[in-house]
Amino acid sequence: MLPHVPRISEEWLALDGVDVMPELGSGVVQFCPFKPVPEYASYDKERLVRMLLGSHEFLLLVIESWAAQVVVTYGLDEMFSIQWALWSENVLPEVRNLKGRWMNITTNDVAAFMKDIQIDATSFPGKAFDLIFEMPEADVGIMTFNRCCAPDQWEALGRTDILEKNCHSTCPASLIETAKMYNPNMKVDILAIPPRVDDGNVCCKWKLSMRDESDPEYVPIELGATRLKEAE
Repeated sequence: MLPHVPRISEEWLALDGVDVMPELGSGVVQFCPFKPVPEYASYDKERLVRMLLGSHEFLLLVIESWAAQVVVTYGLDEMFSIQWALWSENVLPEVRNLKGRWMNITTNDVAAFMKDIQIDATSFPGKAFDLIFEMPEADVGIMTFNRCCAPDQWEALGRTDILEKNCHSTCPASLIETAKMYNPNMKVDILAIPPRVDDGNVCCKWKLSMRDESDPEYVPIELGATRLKEAE
């Protein structure tokens, strides 16, 4: 990962001298070229957005790096298990509260979920993914992945078997659990998921909507409990 850091820092306008650049082979280090500093408050929106996209790319490299080591040492199943543990119900509520507080998300509807997922700092770096977010109805959201790093990687290697296992073991569960966390009556329908029939297909496509009272999985919600609780 470290050989990519100078390029990422220059391309995405990271600050010089935020951290000391570690040496290769120096063991476990704490390092980030996008470490928060007070100077950020004086930057305009354009630069802040560029730095956010840069932190996305940096985080993706970190995730890919540790995932590769786990696969080599313990195998794919263990890597997928660890990935899910990172996004389990132990982590998701705290992430939601943090983003809700700073992004002013005060409802638990489909629109709130769509707002959250568009700016998720660890999921959708700008160059690795090409997404379209649509809301054809007030309580219906469509999320389409035209490009994703997983198909790019595994299809190029001819390993659609690994691609399918990766996508089916991680993506539906994480999206479904995140949607339920916003509202127990929010449901996720898979409109498309790998393996793709051909390169002309989208990578995957998801529909978010709300259950009505006729749905057997409908969960009654107390009157007035339609807003998020304030974070502690």
